[in-house]
Amino acid sequence: MAVKKPKKKGLKYWITKMDNYFHRYIRLRDTNEEGYGQCYTCDVPLEFKKTQAGHFINRSLKATRWDERNVKVQCARCNNWMEGRQFEFSLKLGMKLAKGLLSRSTMEWKKSEDEYAVLVAYWKDKCEKEEAKKTW
Repeated sequence: MAVKKPKKKGLKYWITKMDNYFHRYIRLRDTNEEGYGQCYTCDVPLEFKKTQAGHFINRSLKATRWDERNVKVQCARCNNWMEGRQFEFSLKLGMKLAKGLLSRSTMEWKKSEDEYAVLVAYWKDKCEKEEAKKTW
């Protein structure tokens, strides 16, 4: 009888898992221990459940999609309705970092399922460490 190999989950599965942990980590990182922060681009106060992980360089470019320097807490207005307010985002990042991220965003990003699994575990661990700092 032939031994079946476990079915691979597919890259979409791993990308979704990584997005979930990474975005939660950003939201946890950018809020205080009580779960409050402010939008990176418009400074409006936000409670954790209303925060979003806003990207300076569009997340369709995988080389910077999970780069912590490229993602900050934003309100829904800035992130969704104002397309991330990229100009304001770049001003706050500074020219050197903005140019660096822009340059990096064009690099090729190819990972295997095993590499994604390692990255998912990494972001899950970072989430758990940030959650432990919260009092809510």
